[in-house]
Amino acid sequence: MRTVDRGRRTPSKTRHLEMPAARRHAHLRGGRIAGPLLLALLAGGAAASVRPAAAETAERIVAIVEDQPILKTEVQARLLAELEQRGIDASDTATVNQLRDLVIDGLIEQRVLSLHAKAVGITVSDEQVAQAVEDAIARNKQAIGSDQLFRMQLEREGLTETELRARFADEARRTMLAERVVQAELGSRPEVTPEEVRRYYDEHRSEFPDREPSIHLQRIVILAEPDSALVRRTHDLAAETAANIRAGKITFADAASRYSDDPNTGREGGNLGRLERGDLAGNLGPDFENEVFALQPGQVSDPLRSPLGFHLFTITERDSLGAGVRASHILFSIPVVRADELQAEAEARRVHDEIVAGADFGDEARKYSDAPEGAQGGDLGWVPVKLLEEPLQKALEPLAEGQVTDVIGLQGAFMLARNLGREEARPYSFEEIEQELTEHVRDVRMEERYRQWISGLKNGFYIEKRAWD
Repeated sequence: MRTVDRGRRTPSKTRHLEMPAARRHAHLRGGRIAGPLLLALLAGGAAASVRPAAAETAERIVAIVEDQPILKTEVQARLLAELEQRGIDASDTATVNQLRDLVIDGLIEQRVLSLHAKAVGITVSDEQVAQAVEDAIARNKQAIGSDQLFRMQLEREGLTETELRARFADEARRTMLAERVVQAELGSRPEVTPEEVRRYYDEHRSEFPDREPSIHLQRIVILAEPDSALVRRTHDLAAETAANIRAGKITFADAASRYSDDPNTGREGGNLGRLERGDLAGNLGPDFENEVFALQPGQVSDPLRSPLGFHLFTITERDSLGAGVRASHILFSIPVVRADELQAEAEARRVHDEIVAGADFGDEARKYSDAPEGAQGGDLGWVPVKLLEEPLQKALEPLAEGQVTDVIGLQGAFMLARNLGREEARPYSFEEIEQELTEHVRDVRMEERYRQWISGLKNGFYIEKRAWD
């Protein structure tokens, strides 16, 4: 398997092409509901666990759905998470009030959906709720930084871990019930025709931001490789650990706690939570991701190589479409020493000299680059300049089209880059965004269908909204 780039992942256009409606309303994507539609606590990461100081939060009811109250504290916690996630200044009173109303509406919809799910016989098992809670706790601990800091945060909020788990469990059950009933009654997003997508582009063109200043980039990455004997020993340790897990001599979680060099997940049994297609491929390559997504629940992978070392993966759950899994891993790191870096730098300089002497950049990339795109001649396509590492930006700045940088050192790797062309900011053409625009239009149509359906559904429930103050 080809080794991979430690550098920054090259994003798709969706990272910098903001579709206004799609960002205001996050709809069903592969059976999941997110964003202000349901504002799920489990999707909120660490920020969702934040609670205002007790002196400021009376247990006051601000809305009721049937006999289920929505408390002011619940809204405030969710509002804080949304403000942080969206980068909104809490002193912007008008925006905060608008967002608070969205949060309350989202919580009302969540209650309606979970009640309707129970009424039509849709259930969620205790085991699924428990797994979701474990994932949420693990994400919180990882985001905060350590078990100790996590406990300190709980103390500041006046919570115990038991109380937090109970709150997560209630939220997880409601969220999963809501997701399942929407999927069951509305199904997947509707298909749209190319003509419909083109018409949407023509009607909303002014709403799209410009394409950012970009550079067409070609690169060669030479990784500093650790000593081969150390690589073999680390591989053998990972393989032995995998065999012991399969034989039942140790659990995966205990092995992670004992052996994993990942400071964020090791002590938590290696829990990575939910991974979706693309989460691993960008930095570790599609082959690595395919190996993980091919696992069956409970199966332990063979050692998988990455720039960090060897990984063992297992998954506990996969969705029916194969778009997401719940995974854990154990990292057996392989340290890179200064001698390894000097050897990689010498290799990069040799390749640079060959290119200067007339060798084809693409041929050299295919032969020597450790980055995933090396097989394609190192061509990264058009990349927004602001997303490049600062040393790379500076090295490319004076180069004319076709020129190559000197060797650039980047955290255990050495890079050569070639400028294949530059473009200033300009509007996107239809062809550049047709694929993702098609997905966006499907989202819009799904949102319209959902809004009509939820409006009728809410009419069958007693809903009371009370004054905030």
